[in-house]
Amino acid sequence: MKKLPSYIAFTIFLFITVVYIYAQVAETGEKNTTHLGHDHDIDNSIESHSEHGVVPVVDKETKEILYWTCVMHPSVRMNEPGLCPVCNMDLIPVYAGEGLTLTPEQKALIPIKTERIGYRKLEREIRTVGVMDYNETKIAYASTRVSGWIQKLYVNFTGTSVKKGQRLLDIYSPELLVAQEEFLLAVKNLQKLNGSQIETVKQTLEQTLQAAESRLELLGLTKQQIQDIREHGKVRTELPLYSPISGTVVHLNVYKGQYMNRGTHLYRIADLSNLWLLADIYEYEMPWVSVGQDVIITIQSMPGKEFHGSVIFIYPYMDNKTRTVKIQVEVPNPDGELRPGMYATVRVKSTLAQIYSQKPKHTHQHEMTQPVAAGSESATVWTCPMHPQIKRDEPGECPICGMDLVELVEEVIAEKPDIVPQPVVDKVWTCPMHPQIIRDEPGECPICGMDLIEEEKQPESATTGFKLRSDAPPLQFAYICPDHPDKLYDMPGKCPEDSKERQLAEDVLAVPKSAVINTGTRTVVFVDKGEAGYDQVEVTLGPEAWVEENGTRRRYFPIIRGLFAENIVVTNGNYLLDSQTQLTGSAAGAYGGALGKDDENSPTPAHQH
Repeated sequence: MKKLPSYIAFTIFLFITVVYIYAQVAETGEKNTTHLGHDHDIDNSIESHSEHGVVPVVDKETKEILYWTCVMHPSVRMNEPGLCPVCNMDLIPVYAGEGLTLTPEQKALIPIKTERIGYRKLEREIRTVGVMDYNETKIAYASTRVSGWIQKLYVNFTGTSVKKGQRLLDIYSPELLVAQEEFLLAVKNLQKLNGSQIETVKQTLEQTLQAAESRLELLGLTKQQIQDIREHGKVRTELPLYSPISGTVVHLNVYKGQYMNRGTHLYRIADLSNLWLLADIYEYEMPWVSVGQDVIITIQSMPGKEFHGSVIFIYPYMDNKTRTVKIQVEVPNPDGELRPGMYATVRVKSTLAQIYSQKPKHTHQHEMTQPVAAGSESATVWTCPMHPQIKRDEPGECPICGMDLVELVEEVIAEKPDIVPQPVVDKVWTCPMHPQIIRDEPGECPICGMDLIEEEKQPESATTGFKLRSDAPPLQFAYICPDHPDKLYDMPGKCPEDSKERQLAEDVLAVPKSAVINTGTRTVVFVDKGEAGYDQVEVTLGPEAWVEENGTRRRYFPIIRGLFAENIVVTNGNYLLDSQTQLTGSAAGAYGGALGKDDENSPTPAHQH
């Protein structure tokens, strides 16, 4: 490698030295320029910011500092001043009461639309698919209690319709033949000693006869069949098997001449006049489904025809793979048009007031057969699944909702001297501002935080309007006068026209879904404050629903807390406002805002002090 000439090395060294000196001079000039910028007065600084459209007007001596943030990383929030952990820049304060204001130029760039929130009757229709299945409470097996050979088969193929008590088959059983002979022998022995004076022998023969008769009953003979054997004195070589219920044979497990062991299921019979439908409901749809709801069912093979059912059971567990919960729908099928295994489209429609109104606390509606405790009596009454306070002595329809009353067996304890009656709770605690909040013990109102006050518990017959469940979320329902239902009120009280007490209405305070921004950790809405700008309000919302408006469905969220009636919210352009707020308040004082940056001649924003 050749060595560079000395004059070339000297020229390179000189060039590097000049470049280094020039860089140092330029850096010093920038620092001086920055310090000169600090001498500008506050009015010029504010004027410079106003060209970018965001002017935070804050009295720093009186305003409270909410947190400290970074200009480049507004997600950083600290409780005290310091350096940004991301870029190491100085944190700046954000004061309470700083709202977002836009210039006319910015409002022209952002297509902002606002809407006044109000009370609406929210509803939701859930569409899902299901499969028709047998009603498990209407399935029975026909089986024998003895072993033997099938002599005659009267029902010999699957799908046959049978009636309760219909003869299915005849079985020859040596075991049954021996039991009948023992019974006839006991009858003859008792007849021979009928005039005997030996009571001990007579009692022994009577006990033997009763044991032989009981054995025949256990083997499947009816009392009438046993009486016929006793009167005729002949044994039956064949034992008939009868159908336990009316229905359709859905499974056959017997053939003529076949040998069967006792307990074998020979027939499976199902009553197809009433079926079940099993449907899947997603986790987020569960608040809209409850026991007793009406269901509309359509079948692909029968277009244009609708079937109706009722939710009778919600399974107490969830499928981990599909993240769904199964519901059980009872579907009447008197004409046999529906068949188990059919796919069906299911629609469950309800209003927000219906799902949070008073209803039974149980999760199923099946008729359970339970033994009655000793010393008690059972009374059969008919009640409404949605309004358990309605009780009748005979079947019919609910006078409130029109649903068919269901049979209910109540246990009435007989009077005993050692039973102490339990005290009846006649006191409840409610909120004076939100009377829909009713609790069995004192506490605070979940809506306004006021202490609940004690009141006399009114009988169910005196209750007007609908009543919320005790575990319902504190939604903001409206109030109406019974005689003037067209006018809604925010608070309970008396009607100004006829002085009648206002009732709880089904309309609830709701905000459009388009106005809601879900950040993952919190939910916010922009509220239009007029000249004061736009405030970002954190809200708590209920389940998503919709309202029919002008033939279309519009999605809403019921409000639990954060907004009030007559608030004006931003429904379009709120995401642009959210991005603009990242550069507003004290942060805008250092960075000037995101909008209005297209003008290349706009002056550089000065620091605000």
